[in-house]
Amino acid sequence: MTTDTVCVACKMPNGVWLRREHPAEEWEPVMGGGSRKVIVYHEETGTRVFVAGNSFPHGASPAAEVIGGFAITKDVPRETWENWLKNHHDADMVKNRVIFAVPTMEDMRVEAVKNEVARSGLERIDPYNLPREFRASRNDMTGIEKATPGNR
Repeated sequence: MTTDTVCVACKMPNGVWLRREHPAEEWEPVMGGGSRKVIVYHEETGTRVFVAGNSFPHGASPAAEVIGGFAITKDVPRETWENWLKNHHDADMVKNRVIFAVPTMEDMRVEAVKNEVARSGLERIDPYNLPREFRASRNDMTGIEKATPGNR
């Protein structure tokens, strides 16, 4: 059974715009004179679809359903997804499974949990578990006084 829509999971904090694009050859001027032929992608009018990101303000609820750290966008037109994927198949977010699509929500629940370890590199920082390069050593803290009430 094929459907006309897919469910897209995305770990990019601000989401992603999916646009149907078609390639066209055009001439581009080059420095020093002359021109060269390049492939340029033009957006088809009215084909943008926004895929929600997994970021939301502290203390607020996410705008989209989140499973395994992925924001889920339902009812994305299959043709738009397939066109976008064809044009962006070599992007890191596709290769690293930071964004992917499946046909149904049942499949999404399985895939999102299975890919939970995928990292976009844009995750929030845990202030109590900082990466090593951001941790101050005891030697770096000489001359720093501990804050006390009334001591400015």
